[in-house]
Amino acid sequence: MKIILIICVLIGVHSTMDQVRELRETPNGLVWRRPVSATTFESYVIDLQNSFILPNMISFSEPLRLLPIGLGSNYACRTNSTMILPPSELYPYFRMITNPVDPTTYCFEGTIGFADLNTESHVGLDASVEVIPPPRGDSSSSPALLEEASTPYPYELSTVANFDVIPRWAYDVILAQIMRFGVDTADDEDINLLPSIKYTIYRSRESDDIVARIVSEPRDYLDFTPEGMRLMVQPNSYGNRLKLGINTLKHIGVLLDYQRHQIGFCEPL
Repeated sequence: MKIILIICVLIGVHSTMDQVRELRETPNGLVWRRPVSATTFESYVIDLQNSFILPNMISFSEPLRLLPIGLGSNYACRTNSTMILPPSELYPYFRMITNPVDPTTYCFEGTIGFADLNTESHVGLDASVEVIPPPRGDSSSSPALLEEASTPYPYELSTVANFDVIPRWAYDVILAQIMRFGVDTADDEDINLLPSIKYTIYRSRESDDIVARIVSEPRDYLDFTPEGMRLMVQPNSYGNRLKLGINTLKHIGVLLDYQRHQIGFCEPL
């Protein structure tokens, strides 16, 4: 995953608290285990979309509760900002930082690109999607099969969905290229002939200003397990709304600024 452009530097953010929670990735989403005693925990799924506590979720291994941190949630009403950072060599887990004193210290060159949140209920943004060919040296790929869409779509950010959801046309192009080259293992050299997915994030629905570009390469949207290959993007069919899920959050830093009604993106350190 590459973040190839971030515009706008965050300056002068002040807070009185910097609380870090460790989040682990599960089939139910990003989960925080809150210590209740020396030996017991309560597990909470971190959810950006729901504003109200729901009944306990059911897991095969443990009961799960929902901790909404989206707009309008009790958490958001008590918090200035929250940062979600992906795993790294130093921290092998996701981190959620409440009221970070200086968010820029977690970002490459101290830079964060900000976009307006486009809804009042969940974490939404405006982004366009392109399917781009591999470098020109890989001439076997057929640019004629690649398409792009410059019109921004309303996107959601999700800490529950493991997959990204992209427009149907983009999904069809990706799937056709995978089938064309017959890629089914991680060591298949033809994986380098597959296209990438580029998300362009705009400052607002009414603005052409670009705040970030995120490129998901083939090894980012393909997951290889002993059971076989898994495509980590899904089409927006049958009411499946466009979203950037945990598959993308593994590679970017996100700052939710509840006070300014904005979302920031950065290349994490």
